[in-house]
Amino acid sequence: MQYRSRPIVLLVAGEPKTVIRFRYDFLKALVASGYAVYVTTPKMLPDDEAALSGIGVVVIETPIARASITPIHDLRYTHQMFAICRQIKPSLVLAYTMKAVVFGTLAARMARVPAVSSLIPGLGYAFSDIDTGRRHMINYIAKRMYQSAFARSDVVIFQNKDDIDTVVQARLITRDRCRLVDGSGVNIETFPCKPLPDNVMFLVAARLLKSKGVAEFIGAARILKAEVPTVDFVLAGPQDPSPDRVDPNLIDGAVREGVIRYLGNLNDIRQTMEEATVFVLPSYYREGVPRAGLEALSMGRPIIATDMPGCR
Repeated sequence: MQYRSRPIVLLVAGEPKTVIRFRYDFLKALVASGYAVYVTTPKMLPDDEAALSGIGVVVIETPIARASITPIHDLRYTHQMFAICRQIKPSLVLAYTMKAVVFGTLAARMARVPAVSSLIPGLGYAFSDIDTGRRHMINYIAKRMYQSAFARSDVVIFQNKDDIDTVVQARLITRDRCRLVDGSGVNIETFPCKPLPDNVMFLVAARLLKSKGVAEFIGAARILKAEVPTVDFVLAGPQDPSPDRVDPNLIDGAVREGVIRYLGNLNDIRQTMEEATVFVLPSYYREGVPRAGLEALSMGRPIIATDMPGCR
């Protein structure tokens, strides 16, 4: 499907679920403004792809090895992105998530796309304060990869000032090419304010990563449960292939002990958020502006958060 009479925007994404959850309204607004919109992403759920097609967005499947460095796969992905850019001839490429930024911007420049931008919704695990040899190695690699990607981007969009300060001080980019936005936003009609429930429930909704503070949440729940057994602690979120993933045995053990309830990955958080009294962001991951936190605020839930970039 080709659009030749309208300017073309290509969104390059590395995580399919984030396209619907974080970018749907943005993409819808682009189409309404007269742009032809394409999205490249790993395989989406059929319902998600249908939702995008329903608003006029063309989805192109592009497999990507998100959680590992695999040169052959990365080269194949770059070549595929180059071919897509040559075929649809976008006026603008906007890439987000790390590998999409690194290799998507490379392909766009090779294909001579007129305008290339990157969105960094948080610097992530590589720039967290976790003091391990693995984290330091990943930080070094991430800096070099981001530096090359930023050099290929006309502008780089960040979601908090701390991230801009970090990359500028590391000399990965000059400040004049950085742009600041207040997160990905949330539709307040989709997440309307609701009255607080009678029962006390603390909720964490996050990927099951160590740097998301899952272990700390379980530890706090264990302490408070001993004092106030009626308080409910609920964890929701998907397992993650990252080296930073939480040991499933930790969660299984806490569930067996009655310390927490684990709901798994929720496609729609609204009912659970409505049942929550307090939303908790125990993260020491380098967030942009956590979308789940914005959803909680939109629904009238107070937040307990760490003093970390994006959360503070």
